[in-house]
Amino acid sequence: MDKDLAVALRHLSAVMDPLDGPWAIFGGAAMVLWGGEPGPPRDVDVLTTVGVAEHLQRALDTPNVAGSGSGRFRSQRLLRPALGPVMVEVMAGLQVKTAEGWRDVPIPATSAVESAGTSVHVARRAELVAMFEAMGRPKDLRRVRLLRA
Repeated sequence: MDKDLAVALRHLSAVMDPLDGPWAIFGGAAMVLWGGEPGPPRDVDVLTTVGVAEHLQRALDTPNVAGSGSGRFRSQRLLRPALGPVMVEVMAGLQVKTAEGWRDVPIPATSAVESAGTSVHVARRAELVAMFEAMGRPKDLRRVRLLRA
């Protein structure tokens, strides 16, 4: 595993686990952790509840930068805490824009994955497929094909 990713994952686990709420790594980092992509990922995407994100925001004195994303995604909370050399983005209240309008992205069921001497919560493969299909970008659909292979 990439040493920079390992550092970020250890720090992420150290700050998220004590908050006693659900959290899940998804996106490119989840693909790397499941062995679906070689990595390293550009960032570590994390989905959690608004309450957990608010607590993290206060604990780490990290600004909420929600509203700085694209027209395809929005969230109530978007935090970028400094947890190591790989950027971590913690999202809460995430929504994706579909043809039918804005759709909530639920926190996925996770599996504990041992990585770099720590355990992290990673969205299960089937949950990732559903998330990537909803997001619908070319890179997401490529990931769906990789997960189904």
